[in-house]
Amino acid sequence: YMKAITRAKDIGVDVAWSNPSFELWYLLHFEYRNTGIDRDEAKKRLNQLFGKEYQKNDKTLFSVLEPKVKDAIRNANRLLKEAGKEPKSAQMNPATNVVKLVEKLLEYEREK
Repeated sequence: YMKAITRAKDIGVDVAWSNPSFELWYLLHFEYRNTGIDRDEAKKRLNQLFGKEYQKNDKTLFSVLEPKVKDAIRNANRLLKEAGKEPKSAQMNPATNVVKLVEKLLEYEREK
């Protein structure tokens, strides 16, 4: 995992990561969380928040999450700030830098 991230950095590629899983990014739309969590616990919490069983391929996810994207950005940036200048993704739980990708995409959208 870290070897792949390092190799990507070496060739100038930024990698979006989320630890313990991508579901953390979804959770951050609803709540700030700075205590460790595993994949199963994240999915259980999403079940509670969505009021139904979380499915990765659920076509309604975007419509539920999109209005809360500013909350997710704020919460994810707060986690990264607490981690310091050079966060090590594999050592941080919870943490995600998916927020950097989302911020860049939103910036491109505004420039249209």
